Amino acid sequence: MYMYDTHVPYALFIILGNAASTSATHHHYSIDTGANYYFPALDDFLKHSVIKPQIHHSKHKRSIHSTLDADGQHLPHIVLTYNHQGQHILMDLKRNDNLLPDKHFLRYQNSNSTQGRNVVVVKNFTKTEIALCHYQVAVTYSVFFCLFSLFLSMFSCLFTSFPLFCVLCNVMTTIAIVVGIQMKKGSIRDKPQSYVAVSTCNGGINGIVFDGIDTYFIHSGNDGQLHDQHLLFRQSDLLNKNTSCGYDHDHYDEKQAFLKNAAGNVDAMTLNRIDGPEFNRILRYKRSYDDSHVIRGPFNSNKHSSYVELVIVIDNKAYKSFGENMKKVHQHCKDLANIINALYVPLNIFIALVGVVIWNESNEIEITPDADVTLRNFLIYRRTKLVLEHANDNAQLLTKVKFEKGVVGKALKGPICTHEYSGSVSMEHSQIVAVVATTMAHELGHNFGMEHDSPDCKCQDEKCIMSASSTSVVPVHWSSCSIDQLNIAFSRGMNYCLRNKPHKLFDSPQCGNGFVEPGEQCDCGLPAYCENTCCDPHKCMLHGNASCATGECCDLTTCRPKIASTLCRNAENECDLPEYCTGESEYCPIDVFKRDTEECDNGQAYCYEGNCRSHSHQCRILWGPTGENSEPCYLQMNTEGKRGGNCGFNRLNNTYIPCEKEHVACGMLHCRHLNERLEFGMESAAVLSHSFITHDSNIVPCRTALVDLGLQSTDPGLAPNGAKCGDQKMCVDQKCLTIEYLRSTGMGKSCPQNCNANGVCNSRGSLLYFLLFCGKYIGFFFFMYSF
Repeated sequence: MYMYDTHVPYALFIILGNAASTSATHHHYSIDTGANYYFPALDDFLKHSVIKPQIHHSKHKRSIHSTLDADGQHLPHIVLTYNHQGQHILMDLKRNDNLLPDKHFLRYQNSNSTQGRNVVVVKNFTKTEIALCHYQVAVTYSVFFCLFSLFLSMFSCLFTSFPLFCVLCNVMTTIAIVVGIQMKKGSIRDKPQSYVAVSTCNGGINGIVFDGIDTYFIHSGNDGQLHDQHLLFRQSDLLNKNTSCGYDHDHYDEKQAFLKNAAGNVDAMTLNRIDGPEFNRILRYKRSYDDSHVIRGPFNSNKHSSYVELVIVIDNKAYKSFGENMKKVHQHCKDLANIINALYVPLNIFIALVGVVIWNESNEIEITPDADVTLRNFLIYRRTKLVLEHANDNAQLLTKVKFEKGVVGKALKGPICTHEYSGSVSMEHSQIVAVVATTMAHELGHNFGMEHDSPDCKCQDEKCIMSASSTSVVPVHWSSCSIDQLNIAFSRGMNYCLRNKPHKLFDSPQCGNGFVEPGEQCDCGLPAYCENTCCDPHKCMLHGNASCATGECCDLTTCRPKIASTLCRNAENECDLPEYCTGESEYCPIDVFKRDTEECDNGQAYCYEGNCRSHSHQCRILWGPTGENSEPCYLQMNTEGKRGGNCGFNRLNNTYIPCEKEHVACGMLHCRHLNERLEFGMESAAVLSHSFITHDSNIVPCRTALVDLGLQSTDPGLAPNGAKCGDQKMCVDQKCLTIEYLRSTGMGKSCPQNCNANGVCNSRGSLLYFLLFCGKYIGFFFFMYSF
């Protein structure tokens, strides 16, 4: 039996009457009223049903016509019901705040006659300017009357990496998002593959319901209000349009060469180049934030999660297709990003929509029916303009231009973190937002290194997301091949740029979103799915007998902090240090490591930011276990400032930086190895060089790799920071500097008397621990003295 939650106010949606089915023609009529529904997507379905919603408030029970409260905010808890094919459906929807990058922007063009030129407007948003109107549900069945109970959380017009998928605000909805998410949230009880997501952004109800068998799209009527009749589409009634992806595995090398050849001829499109301090600012972008704003969460992310900072670009024709309405276009992009995010959550990948660019006056590149040409032009635009002004991991162009040969999307394989090629183009080829979002997710999959599914791939549906062509089935799962290919790509470091998780919530604290925020003692997510016995999910406060409910150092069986000295974070390498619970806090202490400049790797390197990387170690990362440093190459090759030897490559003006003689050992890495293939990154996004020199009458190989991992990441083909470059010298940012000098500048905080040999001096200038051996017993005594 379903019990209402009395702790949170909610609205009650009642959809009256039985739904009537109609046949699909160019004009669909309601059997109940005869009203003419003009909705382009009707022609995409064989038939549809009509339902009529009504709302009742939970406290005073009277009917209301909007989910907005007196303050203009959408209600935090609502219930939606309707009758369909003899089944009574009930949905309990709870609003949930989503993560939104604080840098989110909307960029558009604005002709300025006083200046006689076009200017660009970049708009940022406050909390009150973006409606929190997405809801997410979990459906539940009653044995006797097919009851759907949906515990739903509001999803803030996404753009973020929060795992709860949310949905479409204005145009249709989607099936795509929900099925594959392997979490307890949003599933039919006893049917974990079911999901529901709706929104009330424009007044009416728009969203999807997947019951584990069929997927339904809900769309508001003519006026888009709750009191209007709504349309209900079944996904299996969607007509097949036989579209395909433009990725061609058989001719991939040829296509890749076509795009890469364009890299050397971009002067005509190169705009606003950045050098010096501004370039350094871009490099620091992902690391520069105020730690005081860091929050705990998302609750289902972990240290292996990846976060894609995405920008969506809308071309002029697509903009016009939305009636030249900037707000609708912006909302459409948020809906798309919500769905893409939900599709990637099962892969432990979160999508953050950092911005939307609208070419509302004219396209900034040439867009043609040739998808290859359009992709090439867009990638040039991204690397020469977009990424310099708005840092991002990936950009996707959405166009209304019809591509040739039935192609609806185009992308290269494997360049997700690259400056040159991390992007794709997709057609706005359907009125169903889920269909378009799935195409964009498919093209992003190519960027992640996925290929089209082959017949031997295992897929739990008729087709999976990486299927080469579309059918009436909108895929929502990843095949076994896609997962294997993603794992291979990540093992090669292709998620190198995706480890920084969004650190700041867009909205004020919201109980139930999985983040422990100011004013909360705990947050275990939605009450219906909170399994934490220490936390009250309705108030986000600890139960009376609990002193903790979250964190690696909380014992959830006793709701007390674990005893001091309990290991909570292992040391990952020689320069890292383990962390132990303090016995007082529920959280593992801040991650610390051996202080910088401490010797490691048997004297071949020095600790730097918790890592120990010698030249040979880095060669093994690039080329596999046979990789070794080829020391004689550095002096002769790196002073030339060419592809085969340099101290860095400026991707903004395509120039190599020659090394000064004293810094040659910190420039391009030179290796010798038995493996002929690059093991780190994608060869298609790297520039490899192989040369030989004569040294002491011997022929010495000098193999190098220029690896593109984006402007925000250091090229792993360069000597790593901390590598030994001479007696008591180490590499730092391609400079060979003495340990004495580095310590004089503050690197490697020292502990008084060097800890008297009783412990390890860590990165905070503190004595970490002391081990006391007493016979067969080992006693751990922990000190954290900061000086």
